[in-house]
This record gives sequence, C-alpha cells and structure tokens, in this order.
Amino acid sequence: MSAPNPHRGVNRENAQWQFLSALCDSNLPVKLRIEFCHKTQPHAFDDIACRTVFEEILAMIRVEKQQSQQAMRDDLPARVTRRGFPDLDFDLLFSRVKNSGNDATETPEVRVARAYEVLLAGSAGQNQT
Repeated sequence: MSAPNPHRGVNRENAQWQFLSALCDSNLPVKLRIEFCHKTQPHAFDDIACRTVFEEILAMIRVEKQQSQQAMRDDLPARVTRRGFPDLDFDLLFSRVKNSGNDATETPEVRVARAYEVLLAGSAGQNQT
C-alpha cells in the first residue's frame, strides 16, 4: 500500500505551469534555477507549450550560466514565440500566482521546491494510469 498523495487533486497542466513560474521567479537565486533545471527532464511536461517553455529556459541557462532574471524576462517570450507559441501569457508566467492554501510570504526557494514536488507527483500519478 502506497502513501497517500497530498497533490492528488492538482491539475497536471497547472502543476507544470506553476513549476515554470517558480523557475522564472525574479527572486529565485540563479544557482537554484540551474539546479532545478538540471534535475528536471523535458519529458516531465506533457503539455507541449510547457515543454517548449522549459526547453527554452534550459537553453538560456546553458548559453549563459549566470542568466539574469531580467534577460530571461526579456528573451524568453521571443524565444517561445519563435517556436510557435505566440499566445502564451508571459505576464502570468512571470507573476507570483497564489494558490489557495499557500502562504503569501513563501520564499522563492520553498516555492520552487514545492512546485517541483507537485510536478513529480503528477508525473508519477500519470505513469500509474
């Protein structure tokens, strides 16, 4: 018998978007962004738009190891648009969308770790079906 999954009711696409948003948080240390990008595989994103955003974030951190948050905000929308996704809401991606039950004072480090956990829980749940 497996342990209950606290993230069972989380929408898969929302989990993917929340993780991407956490990676784009302007207060997330660059080193932590790189760490979470390296331990996440593109196939964790079944939504093609989310996968494309993640692949572009990966490409940007590989080009410049110390990619600044401002450069990401300036370049990511154009890069994703060139790959065929002009209608994504980058203002939403770059904002700190609050989920019900989350502390408004949640640090970027806690936010990205929580979003990563939810992303993985969603991947595991999808693989079991």
